[in-house]
Amino acid sequence: MHRISHFEAEEDEIILIHIFSSLFLAFMFPFDEMDQFARFDTDVEPERRKKIMGFYKKCVQRHLYVFGPHKHFLSKNPASSSKINSIYETFPDAKIICMVRHPFEAIPSAISWVSYGFNQFNSADQSALTAKILSLMSHWYTYPLSELDKRLQESQTIETYDNLMKDPAEFVKQLYLRFGFNISESFTDFLSAETQKAKKYKSRHEYSLAQYGLFPEKIVSDFKPVFERFGFSKESFIQ
Repeated sequence: MHRISHFEAEEDEIILIHIFSSLFLAFMFPFDEMDQFARFDTDVEPERRKKIMGFYKKCVQRHLYVFGPHKHFLSKNPASSSKINSIYETFPDAKIICMVRHPFEAIPSAISWVSYGFNQFNSADQSALTAKILSLMSHWYTYPLSELDKRLQESQTIETYDNLMKDPAEFVKQLYLRFGFNISESFTDFLSAETQKAKKYKSRHEYSLAQYGLFPEKIVSDFKPVFERFGFSKESFIQ
């Protein structure tokens, strides 16, 4: 689904496997005890949360020691959807960008990816797995929105995936302006080049609601607040 290498960027959640505190461990150990990591802020015991985030902070510090202490550390990490308050507690000056994708796209994509992971280690019942992922997705949609709405605009922003795809360069520039970051001329050129590359990109990851026995009407009903808040189309489409 994407290139994997020791020298490629990857999600920070994988780092937490080293201290047996990552949601990704559910692929190998599909036990109910792992569910807490999908609802990190609310389900993990406060003392354990503090230790886990302390370990993570040290990993970030080591990264900045190598690449530059005056740089901004950017982490694209979907699993952080359940860690909003833990992130702010650990990094008080953090800026969180919450990307909201249309449920008709995000849900089958997540089911496809998670199912692939599970099936590398186990033989999972797809219907049961789909139900579990839908529950997780519901939390990951609603929890970040409710918690970020309580925060100052200077420390967060909620954006749609469509706006990013429409014009990546302008999208990033607006984020930099919002958070008071400087945009160099070389970075502006880089953004322009990346935008042109993005227009030609074609994902190899294929999925659809029907593939998992899901109906658009049910998704619209189950995720009604998301559809209403962002004005997402309720018409079904083929991915």
